[in-house]
Amino acid sequence: MNHLRQTILLHEALKERGLNYKKYRIEINHDLGYSKINEIRLPIIYPDSFWIEAKKFHNNKKIISFYFNGHPGNNNSRKQIIENFIGKQNSVIKFNQEGRIVENKNKMNYEYFLDMSRSKYTLCPHQLNWPGDKNALWTYRFIESMMVKSVPIIFRKTPLCEDFIEEFFYQWDDDQLPKKIDHTTLEENFIKARNKFSLPENLKDIL
Repeated sequence: MNHLRQTILLHEALKERGLNYKKYRIEINHDLGYSKINEIRLPIIYPDSFWIEAKKFHNNKKIISFYFNGHPGNNNSRKQIIENFIGKQNSVIKFNQEGRIVENKNKMNYEYFLDMSRSKYTLCPHQLNWPGDKNALWTYRFIESMMVKSVPIIFRKTPLCEDFIEEFFYQWDDDQLPKKIDHTTLEENFIKARNKFSLPENLKDIL
């Protein structure tokens, strides 16, 4: 489990708070998208540094319509899901293996976040035929889009878990998309996401 990005990001988040993860009982449930530290249940966690750096991208102009950068999925399943967006004007779709390089999983990919911050919408497909719990689907990309104020688009074929998305503003892939998104909505997404997907401020006291 130590090669999982979920684990690596959690360890990095603890280190940034001055906490040695080796001193705690840590349980990682990747399928359901949660972690436990000494029985304290947490969602997917990003280090504070990611949120701080993400704010530097918030004023970028939205010159890209739709953005995806990542693994095409097992048997190209993600590529199949987003095929209707491939080739759309002013869109950037990139398929690669970069996100699976273990030594990069605790680092912020600035090119990735820069392009995402310039995008009105970020495509957030899960994989078709996922062997895990279909009622617990989640993606890192959904969180990352809100970090840089890009609206996440989720897909009817692989709907993300309601507990994961319910607080946030997002669009479905078959929605009639609004011509303009209010800046306040994007700021609210960022604040809610940071509150949910960061370590609690009082974690050191309750461990």
